[in-house]
Amino acid sequence: MTGYERIEKNVIDGLVLDDSGRWVPLAQKLAQEREFFGHLAHGEVLWERQWMPIDKAKNRMAASPGETKKISGESGAPALTVADVKKIVGAPANSAKPQ
Repeated sequence: MTGYERIEKNVIDGLVLDDSGRWVPLAQKLAQEREFFGHLAHGEVLWERQWMPIDKAKNRMAASPGETKKISGESGAPALTVADVKKIVGAPANSAKPQ
């Protein structure tokens, strides 16, 4: 089976690539994305593989200024606000914090 045929079969079988390049069911990837954006909608960021309020992450970032450039996203891409993320995930303003 060629690479193209394998990709086509995986897509037909309902698989997508995850962030690590592994084939996973679409439902699993969607659940992961919803959870991720749910955290962002509630003002949390991922810091050293742990979700925490953005203020706490900012304090940690201030304590280690060498990491600032890596985290602040000097890629030129516009930053998303909490309101932007809530629009993306369709979360109401007073929605409960994700589990």
